[in-house]
Amino acid sequence: TVNPPASLTPIFNERFGTYLFGIVVCAFVAWLAAQAAKEPGPEPPVSWASLAAVAGLAVNVLILLAVGWEIHAYWWFLHWRSGFGGDWTLMHDYRMYAQFTYSAFFMLFGAALLTLGFWRRVAFLRWQALVLLAVAIGKVFIVDVSTLSQGYRILSFLGLGALLLGVSFAYQRDWLNLRKANTR
Repeated sequence: TVNPPASLTPIFNERFGTYLFGIVVCAFVAWLAAQAAKEPGPEPPVSWASLAAVAGLAVNVLILLAVGWEIHAYWWFLHWRSGFGGDWTLMHDYRMYAQFTYSAFFMLFGAALLTLGFWRRVAFLRWQALVLLAVAIGKVFIVDVSTLSQGYRILSFLGLGALLLGVSFAYQRDWLNLRKANTR
């Protein structure tokens, strides 16, 4: 319930460890609920499948929060360490790099979720990935257009475009026979 303070060490710090513990616990709960859903027996008040879905969603939200805080802490530390002393250009550059890093992470994590959803044939993961990609699209068009320099803006749009083309081809061509498979 309490967010531990930031550390000067990226990833290997108390805050990331706390998030990692929460991620592991939620993943374990999702696994237990998925296993219990397969067993015959009386139906509990809350379905095991719903509990597994909520725990899986919690895992992904915690991953987004943990990595987002680490991105923020990394760029804030570089900004603070440089002692920009009123150099607004340097401060703007660090903000620009941070925004680009957020966009890149959202796109990569969305692609990873989509790949995992295709591989495991889990529609819920694919939907989570599509929502995250929609958030990344919104961020690129609303925030990055005004924040990033021309070069990073081009990279951001190219990465997003390539990812969206790959997703649309995979769905359109039905390379994974998703239309014929039973999705969970």
